[in-house]
Amino acid sequence: MSPADKQKRLDPFMAAHRESGLPVTIQRRAVFEAILERQDHPTAEQVYRAVRRDLPQISRMTEEGNKQHE
Repeated sequence: MSPADKQKRLDPFMAAHRESGLPVTIQRRAVFEAILERQDHPTAEQVYRAVRRDLPQISRMTEEGNKQHE
């Protein structure tokens, strides 16, 4: 996915969270970006591993909680 396409998908994601009163945290954005990078329907484990490469401190609870808000 090109950076421009990625940004087109991120903008509504961030706007929806702000409108709902949910903060757009680094962790939440990382989970969403990891999902955007996939062409399939990733498992929670696949998303967790992808995010953990960039954010080694992320916990499974953070990843699971963020997926519930997507």
